[in-house]
Amino acid sequence: MPKKRHKKTIIERVEIVDRMEVRAATFDRLHKEGYRVTHSGPCPAGRNEEWQMVDLNWFKVIAEREVGK
Repeated sequence: MPKKRHKKTIIERVEIVDRMEVRAATFDRLHKEGYRVTHSGPCPAGRNEEWQMVDLNWFKVIAEREVGK
């Protein structure tokens, strides 16, 4: 009985931190380039995990897409 071959998928992930003024343009460009947004929100402003602060003037987005499709 032949072995089943498993298909490998390569995922390209980007993490972008930028000013809120360019948020719409960033999402538009990600969409045009075939990325799917997995996380979006204000950018964390500190390293304290218990009392996490955010900077509302900056955003952070994580997006990914399949490569070689």
